[in-house]
Amino acid sequence: MHAEPMSARIVVVDSDAGRAGLCAEAISTHAPGTRALPLAPGAADLTDRLAECAGAVCVCDDPALPLEVLRGVRGAGQAGALVAIVPADRPGLADEALSAGATDVLLRSPGYLEQLPLVVRAAVVRSHARAGEERRTRDIEVEVRALRQELDEARSRADRLESLAQTDALTGLGNRRALETRLSEQFSASCRHDVDLSVLQIDLDALKCVNDGLGHAAGDQLLCIAAKAITATLRKSDFAARVGGDEFIVILPHTDAGRAKLAAERVLAEFALGSAGMRARLEEHRRRTGVIHVLGPRSAGRRECDISMSIGVASRRLSAAATPGLLLALADQALYAAKQCPGSVRVHQPVQIPGSAPQAA
Repeated sequence: MHAEPMSARIVVVDSDAGRAGLCAEAISTHAPGTRALPLAPGAADLTDRLAECAGAVCVCDDPALPLEVLRGVRGAGQAGALVAIVPADRPGLADEALSAGATDVLLRSPGYLEQLPLVVRAAVVRSHARAGEERRTRDIEVEVRALRQELDEARSRADRLESLAQTDALTGLGNRRALETRLSEQFSASCRHDVDLSVLQIDLDALKCVNDGLGHAAGDQLLCIAAKAITATLRKSDFAARVGGDEFIVILPHTDAGRAKLAAERVLAEFALGSAGMRARLEEHRRRTGVIHVLGPRSAGRRECDISMSIGVASRRLSAAATPGLLLALADQALYAAKQCPGSVRVHQPVQIPGSAPQAA
């Protein structure tokens, strides 16, 4: 009974044309569906024949046919299976043939022509299975890479959305949601490691004046100037957020009240430089229109409006604040005191008077 057809084209390469013909005939006869073609190693169309080979290449080796032929066939990358036939009296060539790229080796001993179709068939089957497995592996790798890319893109989108959800769109600083998260984390760390923590509560003294006199676009520009002045003085560990129309809060980890006040004064100086142009525009508007804007009701009395920034400071240790919310409330008290003299800094310092609430000094 004949074996199941392999539907493969086989090339038999041998320096002995007669021997190559015998091998080709044996393969074609005992492996239906195959087409075996004898070919000399130096044939002009060797490369083209190898390119057409969809099954196996049989290389019959003897002293006249060096192993370089095997290496050349394998290097061409065309043959899925390589069966080397080596002389029975030179079994050492078998290892060399396998090292040169042969899939299987057959000794040219009595009866080898009967064994050759089976060896070729087995080599082709293994080669096809291996090729199929390699294709499946490549397909899986492609799918895995695509899934990883989709996952990376999804994570990137999620990170961007999370960043947007915690970022003030105008200034690029954090928003109130981000502030609450960061302050809670830093307050817990401050208590756990027994290190100080300070916050700056910042308020622009003239945003309404700028909006009324120069327009809301100028007001937005002033907010951005303030944000830039704040970030220009921050350390990497500090955090700033815009929490209201003209209100900002800065978290200063590992910072006591004295150093926090110095940081606040640096912010004021940076803001004074950055807002000089806006201040000149507002003054020019006053001269041109004769309209004098005044500070709002939070100030003591109603003074002529000038572009400035007031800052309240509170530290956890100095204020003995027990919660993040209380620390912010005390910084707000200090800010209220600073607003009495726009453009100043005030540090919250508890006043030990029985029956009285803590005051900002």
